[in-house]
Amino acid sequence: MRVVVDMYDPIDAELAHLDPSPVVRTEQRHVRALVEAHLRCADVLICGSRRQLAALCSREKEKPVIAIPFGLDEPPPPSSQRIIRKTFASITDSDKIVLWWGSVWRWLDGRSAVDAMAALSCERPDVKLVFAVGRPPPARGQQGLLREGIDFIEPVKAHADATGILGVNVFFLERPIEYESRHELLLEADVGLTLHAPGREAELAVRARYMDYLWAGLPCVLTTGNEFASSLAQVGLARLAEPGAVESIAENIVELLDCSAGRHSNQDRTKALAERHRWPNVVGPLERLLAEPGRPPGRDSLAAATQAARFYAGRARQLSAMLGRTGTR
Repeated sequence: MRVVVDMYDPIDAELAHLDPSPVVRTEQRHVRALVEAHLRCADVLICGSRRQLAALCSREKEKPVIAIPFGLDEPPPPSSQRIIRKTFASITDSDKIVLWWGSVWRWLDGRSAVDAMAALSCERPDVKLVFAVGRPPPARGQQGLLREGIDFIEPVKAHADATGILGVNVFFLERPIEYESRHELLLEADVGLTLHAPGREAELAVRARYMDYLWAGLPCVLTTGNEFASSLAQVGLARLAEPGAVESIAENIVELLDCSAGRHSNQDRTKALAERHRWPNVVGPLERLLAEPGRPPGRDSLAAATQAARFYAGRARQLSAMLGRTGTR
């Protein structure tokens, strides 16, 4: 038996973007304790990018570390659905849809997206930005406070309202989005848009929304500083702008929208990158490693695994007690 631990999510870098409240500091301690427990009990560590690989290898000298990017399924089926246009009557068939795919976390930069649309609103009223944020389940107690610190949808919506373009050029799709039907929105859009704030989170992040842009072949405008964003730019699927560079963001959106080839530009290179990220290809290194003769976990690994189990049990008891105090069942 070998214990494989996935270390792809840089939670500590995400939490660094929040105000250092008692709730955040408590969560940071929990994250550090959990990471240490995982490192002790792991026989193999996997992560999502070369930058994550370098960070892990500099810390863990003895155990094998493998970079395995997010994998892709086969290309999405065709879709004639018009979910966005059915939801927002003011978005017409002739309008161009810029899709912010996923929620707006505090380390992302939804404000610059709104400012770019404000800059375009007079000359290109046909360009509509849709934040497909979904509707997260309600969270209460300490986890609810943490979500309020992370979730930045309402401030971005208020910024769009103050700018005068909410419901005119900027829309928020706040409804459940089924994973199996997500391609319907991705295929309806003309351009994808995701922007992040500068920082270590952006350097280490492996964003599933970027993978969906590649999966659907959706041209996108992204921010510099992220490894996979650079890969998308290299094959021509993405245009990159510096963080907060509103004018450049707006220009890149228009250039992609006005490109006559649209989705079909650089299609061969985009398909080649997607093929390299099909699940059978990305998990190959891990399969080969696990096929080698293994050793049973030693006493240290078993002890660390037991410690990790106790950690999770303690967190469950803490959450149960907290929900009891708030009257939540």
